[in-house]
Amino acid sequence: MVTRVVGVTIRCEVKRPLPWGLWIDTRIAGKRVAGAKFFATEAEAEAQYATAAAEITRRRTEAEAQAQLQQALNVPTLPQAPKGVALFEPMARTWLDQAVKPPRRAASTYLGYERLLRLYLFPVMRTWPVTDDVMSTMRLTQVLSTTLYDKQVSLPNRIACLRCLGAFFQWARTQLPPKTLQINPVAGVGTDILRQIDELSIELHQEPNPMTRVQVEAFLAWIGTHYPEVHEFFIWLVDAGSRVGEVSALKWTHLELAHGKAHIIDAFSWAQRTFERRQEKAGHRTGSLGEAAAVAPEARQRFRRRGEGEKDTKTHRTNQYIDLSDRLIEVLPLVKARNLEAWMKRGRYGVEPPHIFLTSKLTPRRPDRIVYRAFHEACAALQLKGQTGEAFTIHCLRDTFATLAILEGKLDLGWVAMMLGHSTEDTLKKHYFKWVRLVATNPLAGIRR
Repeated sequence: MVTRVVGVTIRCEVKRPLPWGLWIDTRIAGKRVAGAKFFATEAEAEAQYATAAAEITRRRTEAEAQAQLQQALNVPTLPQAPKGVALFEPMARTWLDQAVKPPRRAASTYLGYERLLRLYLFPVMRTWPVTDDVMSTMRLTQVLSTTLYDKQVSLPNRIACLRCLGAFFQWARTQLPPKTLQINPVAGVGTDILRQIDELSIELHQEPNPMTRVQVEAFLAWIGTHYPEVHEFFIWLVDAGSRVGEVSALKWTHLELAHGKAHIIDAFSWAQRTFERRQEKAGHRTGSLGEAAAVAPEARQRFRRRGEGEKDTKTHRTNQYIDLSDRLIEVLPLVKARNLEAWMKRGRYGVEPPHIFLTSKLTPRRPDRIVYRAFHEACAALQLKGQTGEAFTIHCLRDTFATLAILEGKLDLGWVAMMLGHSTEDTLKKHYFKWVRLVATNPLAGIRR
């Protein structure tokens, strides 16, 4: 016999044409759940009992989990918002659409803020009126440092929530009636206030972790042997110091091989690609699908390329022309020939791929699983680690270019900053201060006391 569940019973009523009844009568989350189904024999009712019992058990488990979640949120009790007072959730959504949504801000910023609001801030502050008395510095600090910490939200995510709220309140002050929100309540809240005792040792800013010249050359040799399809991709990362998204967006029209130059103007972003594809699914395209089907094949191909995720570079510069190493100038014509041969084998479908680095399907090479797998397998096979024992990430190749250029002292710091896309040397000196100091002249050298 199946184990009995409270609220699910089998009863016999001889006056009914089908006397054996499977009855459900219980309360789940304060709501009554009732129903009945009748059978000719007790065996038929017993056969259906397990299904009904499992369904009631599932609903009770979900209701208990939801109740525990609501209790964990610890939403502070607030007075009912007066008529005409803006609430946090609808106003925050308006802010996202009007002030953050691309092209006003980067897609990564938009998706990041949307995620922070949806996962962390809306469950706590959804119905809070956006006024000075409710949105006080003390109350918001308590939410960021205690309430979200109790929900096991990490320190970096809580700091990101602080920055999200700061941007929102700065905008909200210009949208609300006078004297509704007179100050930005989180403007003076520092990140250290959000730290709990067990978070005091957390480092928020990762120091550069470059490879040595011996390590990086061994790395490139291993990639060339085991992953030749991405060998030139990694050579560019090492020899030019570009960001991985910038290398993914490189096109042949960006190169001046005769002069050994490249124009870094675009970058690939997974966040941009996600946003564009969301817009396409929502129907926010320039022209409908019906219009796209009526145009020429070349135009349809351009239409299908939307959502590829390319945008301006991180610094939004349009005047970054970098120098190419002899090794890059040597391998890039081979890449061009290989791409052309692959395109010819496929029957020259469409237009010739404009990107430099391609996959076997002639699509642009993105920072995908192949790239990351090749990088991590090379580091594991060669047992490569930084000077502090930390594992390398793919961004460490950018640090490797910068530190080697500084240490080898071939050119001045201004040239290194230009290659990295920094607007001034100050950013370079701030991030790589250790290596800048290593090559600086020591005024005390040779002085005897």
